Amino acid sequence: MGMRFDRYVLREVTTPFFIGLGVYSFVLLMNQLLLYPELFISRGVPLGMVLRLLLDVIPGILAFTVPMSVMMGVLAGLSRLSSDSEITAFKSLGVGHARLLAPLLLFGLAGWAATSYLAQYAAPAANFRFQRTFAEALVQRAETQISPRTFNQPIPGLTIFYRESGPARDWSKVFLVSNESRTGQKIVLAREGRLSVLPEARRAVLRLSDAVEHDVDMNDPAKYPMTFSGRVEEELDGEKLFGDYTAVKRQREMTIGELRRSRLEALARRAEAVRSGNAPARAEAEMDIRRHEVEIHKKYALPFACWIFVFLGLPLGVSTRRGGRAGGFTLSIIIIFLYYVLITAGENMAIKGRVAPWFGMWGADIVFGILGLWLFAASAREIPFPARWPRRRRPAEADESAAAPPVPAVRPRPVLPVFRTLDRYVLRKYLFIAGLALASLAAVSAIITFFEQIDNLYEHGKPIGLLLSYVAFRMPEFIHIGLPVLALMATLLAFGLLTKTNELTAMKACGISVFRAVAPALLMALVLGLLSFYLQERVLPGSNRSAQAVWDELNDAPPRTVAVFHQRWVANRARDRFYHYRYFDPDKAAWSGLQIIDLDVERWTIRRRLYAERAELRDGTIILHNGWTREFRDGIPITYDPFEAEEVPLLDERSLFFTSSKEPSQMTYGELRRHVREIRGLGFDARRPQVDLAVKLAFPWVALIMTLLGLPFAFAMGKRGALVGIAASLGIAVVYWVALGIFKNLGYVGILSASLAAWGPNVLFGLLGGWLFLRVRT
Repeated sequence: MGMRFDRYVLREVTTPFFIGLGVYSFVLLMNQLLLYPELFISRGVPLGMVLRLLLDVIPGILAFTVPMSVMMGVLAGLSRLSSDSEITAFKSLGVGHARLLAPLLLFGLAGWAATSYLAQYAAPAANFRFQRTFAEALVQRAETQISPRTFNQPIPGLTIFYRESGPARDWSKVFLVSNESRTGQKIVLAREGRLSVLPEARRAVLRLSDAVEHDVDMNDPAKYPMTFSGRVEEELDGEKLFGDYTAVKRQREMTIGELRRSRLEALARRAEAVRSGNAPARAEAEMDIRRHEVEIHKKYALPFACWIFVFLGLPLGVSTRRGGRAGGFTLSIIIIFLYYVLITAGENMAIKGRVAPWFGMWGADIVFGILGLWLFAASAREIPFPARWPRRRRPAEADESAAAPPVPAVRPRPVLPVFRTLDRYVLRKYLFIAGLALASLAAVSAIITFFEQIDNLYEHGKPIGLLLSYVAFRMPEFIHIGLPVLALMATLLAFGLLTKTNELTAMKACGISVFRAVAPALLMALVLGLLSFYLQERVLPGSNRSAQAVWDELNDAPPRTVAVFHQRWVANRARDRFYHYRYFDPDKAAWSGLQIIDLDVERWTIRRRLYAERAELRDGTIILHNGWTREFRDGIPITYDPFEAEEVPLLDERSLFFTSSKEPSQMTYGELRRHVREIRGLGFDARRPQVDLAVKLAFPWVALIMTLLGLPFAFAMGKRGALVGIAASLGIAVVYWVALGIFKNLGYVGILSASLAAWGPNVLFGLLGGWLFLRVRT
């Protein structure tokens, strides 16, 4: 009998555990589901490598989400038992909290063991493999990602431009710039060329034929050596191309054994610094030691939270009278949010040396552990929680309530006659669930984003308030992306509950068609679509720009200028004039270190080369100051003339420097449409921004599509409970997100038109949802 009871309790907590695991993992994977189709379709990364990347990212996600799911499993499972009065039935049979704790401890043990293995071994190794595989994937496709008629920078310090490519991916009319610096610059023009990448050998070879090298020292421009070569084969810097992904691991990429060994090395460095009296080296070693100790304690403290959540979840779960599993899900989000806020604050203080590393990482466990034990003891003695204490009425209030007869409430008539009591009733359920779903998705997204970027915060020594600002500016984007999922979840749960309680059957018995009953949900889907479009047009451009600015500050990145494509090399429409500059100020229309190169395209030689220390734009003319000009004939320099001031007409090339460089997510629909026209006029490939432009019109309709798709599933699964509805909504959202990523990238590479790439998922899922909905018995 005892084993059967344990299995019953475990079954009740296991189901919401896996649902929670799916919810939290999906939020973490939302961006990945769009990244992996891009790697496979747009970048040509082999499918096997993409799957390896996906497998490598999963352990890190699970190490973070398993403790959260344990909390949800205990709370949601016991909340369901409590709301159905099964906890009361257990007590009447003599089954107390101590007996109920036994299977839950086994459940917590399984969560602790799984999280310990993931946090201490699997996740660090997988994180390191992910970095290596991702860098390898990009490097393997480096030679195919160099596009014609644009300036490409496969590695820092090397810029490649070529006009056309042959069937064997060889280049014709190559313009190459290498070894850029403030004092010197080498330019090579070649008739043909090709880049060969050998990832296994960590080598990359650049081969050029019929090459002419122009080498000039900007400090002594009168000297202009040139080298003519029939064939050039140059070995590129492998470290720059392949990166340092095989270098020393960071702390989060070390297993528990590697962390301990690395900590001993840091202790040895500190001892050596103390002996030599090197104060900076000692301070650096002490900081490294603290980071290691914090990471070691984190790998033990985070799994131990599974035990804490069992003791905390049991009294809270059995005290839930209404809401069932949905109420437990909401309460678990609040507790998890508070727990991770405490553990983050402790980690930050431990890194800065304000508290001991063990206390910084175990402080949250200690606080919640004491609270859980107190609540468990109070619940076992059936001491009511403060939230459940009844409010004592004053004697005057009691006499008044006894003497006054009940007055029937008068409900105001609806303003719109079509907006009936039934619609208000359905809307209340829908809005309540939508509010909980929105709060849950926003909280989980904020928590996950915060912990994903916490390493950057510590690495660059920035205040924690900067990261909080970044999360705050990202919040509108989280809401915008989550609105379709919110509409789907609210539809599934609201109408699933109406089906489960037979209220939908009662509506049919009263002659109300299903089509009429779902009208409030369809109306709310349109409202959410309008909200999505409003956020996209009015809120997201500004918030995303602010988030990008905070991100640049967080990572010590330079402020972004408005130079087109963030490049310092640009070409005119005819591709016979190249501009290079060190800095461009769009407000003053002024350049620093401006260079203009005119080309003879047929012979593929330089005709003229100008350089100026500074320049400014006046009435369509570039005024050059303190520079020189060099004329060429048949590719041979013939004159050299220094000048103090020179004028060069800009003609129709003003948009080269004044085209906005904002990302599509930082633009409104009108701004992105003008941006597409501008870059098409410049001759650049506009397929990607055209797809993004079409998506801006298609995405607000996703809420309606998800509602149409969720309705038939709600009627079919309503009897199975709310968590099944959540699971169904997650499954549908994952499939849609994958389809969205695939269609968008097929549009990026030109296989699909921009309209079909943006609207394809909506059409497919809309037709499927409409067909399933029409098959529902009305």
